[in-house]
Amino acid sequence: MVDEEDEFRKIMKEMGKIFEEVFKDVMEQFSGEKIFEINEDDKKIYVTVELNTKEEDIKVKVYKNAIEIRLKNGWAKKIDFPCKIKKKIKKTFKNGILDLEIEKA
Repeated sequence: MVDEEDEFRKIMKEMGKIFEEVFKDVMEQFSGEKIFEINEDDKKIYVTVELNTKEEDIKVKVYKNAIEIRLKNGWAKKIDFPCKIKKKIKKTFKNGILDLEIEKA
């Protein structure tokens, strides 16, 4: 016998995944949130952010221990780091994804 409640949960979980994928861009526009990933090793910090914009609409400002990412549409995010960083950073932008490679000072 099939547990109807269990089947219902599975269906709802799958529907949630589909909804999230289909409406991710729309929800992002209204919420203003971007998808971030931050990693580090002994010498560098790596930041990846999904921006879904044009490269010329992105500005990155570097502080002593933080960066600020600004978009032409007014969205901005400041990320503080637990260490000082160098002013020069490596930026790569492809398919709406901004990758930053930041050297620790």
